[in-house]
Amino acid sequence: MPHQAIYQYRFSVFTATYNRGQNLYSLFNDLCNQTYKNFEWVVVNDGSTDNTDSIIQSFIATKKLNITYINQAKNGGKHNAWREALKAFKGRYIITADDDDPFLNNALEIHNKYWKQLESDKEYDSFWEVRTRCIYPNGEIIGRPLPAPYFDSNYIDVNFKYKNNVEMVGSRKVEVLRNEASVPKFHFEENCSNFPEALRWIRAAKAYKTRFVPDVTRIYRPNPDGLTVVAAPNKKSKYNTLIWGGGICCWKTGSYSSSGHL
Repeated sequence: MPHQAIYQYRFSVFTATYNRGQNLYSLFNDLCNQTYKNFEWVVVNDGSTDNTDSIIQSFIATKKLNITYINQAKNGGKHNAWREALKAFKGRYIITADDDDPFLNNALEIHNKYWKQLESDKEYDSFWEVRTRCIYPNGEIIGRPLPAPYFDSNYIDVNFKYKNNVEMVGSRKVEVLRNEASVPKFHFEENCSNFPEALRWIRAAKAYKTRFVPDVTRIYRPNPDGLTVVAAPNKKSKYNTLIWGGGICCWKTGSYSSSGHL
């Protein structure tokens, strides 16, 4: 596809963060040490009340990375952070880097390798995503093996047919994220920490395929404060959104981080 000229970067790395400024140092170093350099880092500070802003400003001052910084005045939840980032991305492919998990130094190099393969494939237009694997800190692969190490399928089948709904790392076409996998308006969103991202991936999976590969690009640390468990702290009426039994469930809770199912 002859799109490349319209993109300023090959990748946009997206991080949404809230009151976790100290965690950003490690991620900043991980990104500085990437073996593949054609990327920007899009950071949305979701109304943090700690020193997140000054930390990100210090990163910008180093000029070591191409950083697009969006500083939200109020905490609006990760769904709103996604909306703002989607307006700002200048990369062809988008990859999420949470502020609480190590991002391996060759992560972007690996994703770039598989996108280059797909770009030379006549089926390129039918794909929207490449997914790599995660490991626990002890080195154990998360999730069961797929039918083949290199497996072309989609989010729906891998999660529900092969029952492998585990943490993976996806890099995705920006146009699909802005269209089929956009963040919709939804009821009571002002009281929620996130729109369940699985619903977005399911919508995209109805139209496009994913290439699942065996390479590891992230170390996953199970986080009891992640979005799959809790929501935003400074709003006692905040609710966290989850999929359960095919519906969206919300409940009151007390803290927030940007972690979620990728």
